Amino acid sequence: MMEGDELCTVQSRQDSSPVTGRKNAINQISMILSVSMLIAWPFRKYNWRACHGAAKIIEATVDRVLLSDKKRTWI
Repeated sequence: MMEGDELCTVQSRQDSSPVTGRKNAINQISMILSVSMLIAWPFRKYNWRACHGAAKIIEATVDRVLLSDKKRTWI
């Protein structure tokens, strides 16, 4: 994540998956958490509480999915 006075940018990881054998597949969790970081930036910069709440909801949802064996997949 890079943040400045007026702008913020994040880059999600592009990965090779040893499980599926796919090369240069997008890491979906990384993409979702990158969006969360972008949404959280205005809270840190301007104290916009709604942005903080939205980012926390995204992060909690990712945690819940990763902890659930039924929702987690390798494909």
